Amino acid sequence: MNEKLKAFVGHDRYEDYYKGKWQKEYSWNWVAFFFTVPWLGYRKMFGQIFAIVALYLITDFIFYLTADEDTIDLLGAIIGLIVSFIYGFLGNKMYKNKAEKTITHISKLNYSEDDELNEISKKGGASSGGIFTSIGIYILYFLASLVLYNIVI
Repeated sequence: MNEKLKAFVGHDRYEDYYKGKWQKEYSWNWVAFFFTVPWLGYRKMFGQIFAIVALYLITDFIFYLTADEDTIDLLGAIIGLIVSFIYGFLGNKMYKNKAEKTITHISKLNYSEDDELNEISKKGGASSGGIFTSIGIYILYFLASLVLYNIVI
C-alpha cells in the first residue's frame, strides 16, 4: 500500500486489513454488512448515508401509498437486507474509490509532500464522532418517515 493510501486509511491495524481487501476486485466486509450506517459514518462516507436515507424515504413513501402495514414491514426489512448485502459486498471497494478520489483531489492542490499526507490523513481515517453523526442522521430519517407515514396514511 502506498504512503498516500496508508495516510488515508489511518491506523496501522486497518492498513493491513485494507491492503488485503483492496488487492481483490471484490471482498466481503462484515462490519459494513451488520452496521452499514455506523460503518459509513466511521469511515466518513456521509454521502453514502444520505443516499441510503433518500432511498429509504422514497421507498417508504411508495410503500405507505400502496401497501398494508404487514407488507410495509416486510418490504422495509427486505430493502434493509439488500442494502446490507450491497455494502457487505461492495463496501471495501466503495471505500477504496473514496480514498483514491480524495487522494487525487488533494494531490492536485500542490501541497508539499508532508502537508499533502497531513491533509489526506485528515480527510480519511476513522471517526468515532462519525458513528454518532450517522446514528443522528438515521434517527432523523426515522422521524421523517414517521411524519411521512402520518401525512400519507
